Amino acid sequence: MGVQQRPVEPDIVAQRYQRSARPQQTSGPVALHSMSPEDTKGVPVEQQLTVHDASGRVYRPLQVSLLESRFEPEHYADALREAPPNALVDGVVWTVLVVFASEIDAPAT
Repeated sequence: MGVQQRPVEPDIVAQRYQRSARPQQTSGPVALHSMSPEDTKGVPVEQQLTVHDASGRVYRPLQVSLLESRFEPEHYADALREAPPNALVDGVVWTVLVVFASEIDAPAT
C-alpha cells in the first residue's frame, strides 16, 4: 500500500466541552472494507514531503503533525516560557513534529 494522507478534524480545546455534551450517535459496528487499487496507490511519490539535511541527503517522514496553539494576550508570557520570542505571532504558536522511521532515500527532486 502506498503513502496515505487524510485530513484530520481540528481538536479545539475550548470546544471540547461542547462536543462531550452532545449525545454521541453511532451507526453500529465498524467493518473493514477493501480499498480500490487506485486508493492503495496513495499519494504520488513526486507529491510526498521530503526533508533534506545540510549535506543534501533526502529523507521521507513517517508522520507530520502540525499544532496551532492560540493564546489570549494575558497568557502570552505563559506561551513564551517555552518558545522563542519570535514564535508567538498574533497570539499563535505553531509547532511542527516530524517523525522518521529510518533513513529512506527519496527520489531526486
